[in-house]
Amino acid sequence: MFLFFLDKIMPWAVLLPIVFGLFYYPRLEVSGKYILLYTCIGAVFNLLADYFTGRYGNNMPVFHIYAVLEFTVCVLFFRSVFSGSRLTRFFPWVIFSFVILSTFNIFFIQNIFSFNSYPRTIAAVTIIVLCLWHMYRMLGRKPDSATGNSSLTICVGLLLYFSGSLFLFMFGRYLQESRLAVEFGWSVHALLVLTMYLFFTVAFYQSRNRV
Repeated sequence: MFLFFLDKIMPWAVLLPIVFGLFYYPRLEVSGKYILLYTCIGAVFNLLADYFTGRYGNNMPVFHIYAVLEFTVCVLFFRSVFSGSRLTRFFPWVIFSFVILSTFNIFFIQNIFSFNSYPRTIAAVTIIVLCLWHMYRMLGRKPDSATGNSSLTICVGLLLYFSGSLFLFMFGRYLQESRLAVEFGWSVHALLVLTMYLFFTVAFYQSRNRV
């Protein structure tokens, strides 16, 4: 069941938000276009991970690079959502700091062939905080546009994924000592990814009414 879910369902699930995103692309806000880019990057890197696994038996270098791209696009999404806030001026520095941290991690802490638990944990916590910040800003404020609805839907998807995956990011390298733990942990991760993609699909559909 685990292998069927990962090998047969997950690789195709990413096509759902991509198809909806491309179909409604002219109506997407900049924030929505960042999430479409995020989804496309995820699809490409999943293919690369499969290739590296089959060819070299280790796909960790792919995920070291993906972690940087994932974090960068997510922060750019939030910078677009928080447009007008003075705090967004610090977002480029947040991205730059994460790139430096990830590079330092590769050379001095967790080499490129091991699971990059530290950067992924920091990225997850940062994105969780940004999601909660956006939701807090929306409290008592009724979204009066497709843009407001879609950005909130995207945030819920991101929050569910990163909060659900946080434990796996923190302790992923220890789970590798048990095959059962690895299968359970990554099957849960696959379910969280699928849930996030469904929220992205709904968000892209909500953008259809945007003028």
